[in-house]
Amino acid sequence: MAKMEHQNKLSDNLMGMAVLGLIIYGVYSFFAPNEPAKPYSTEETNEIASQFSLADGFHYELMKKVVSTRMHNPNSFKHIKTNYSINRNEEGYPEFLMVTMVYQGVDDMNMPYEDVVTAKAAIDGTILEIIKK
Repeated sequence: MAKMEHQNKLSDNLMGMAVLGLIIYGVYSFFAPNEPAKPYSTEETNEIASQFSLADGFHYELMKKVVSTRMHNPNSFKHIKTNYSINRNEEGYPEFLMVTMVYQGVDDMNMPYEDVVTAKAAIDGTILEIIKK
């Protein structure tokens, strides 16, 4: 009998603690500031910046892909400019980068040309797909 009373008291105490926890959570949720996550963190900025050459500004992985697959004479590669935009999800977290690079090279007839390539890149720098050649 004493064991049954102890279990009932324990059950009542746990129920009371659960109700109290829900009340505290409700009050906190109502009064807590509802600030969105900061769109740029230092880690995110550093990770994105590390994908680009400090000297020339080209995206390392995009440059490697262009030089290895699209250029007749890879030694003639000359970076002109690179722009990028960060595509974010609804919560403000980055999903991928759109990188556009303008470069110059020499074709198989030794004639200089200028070309533009746009690619979708993962936040870690990996090229996901070439969008526009």
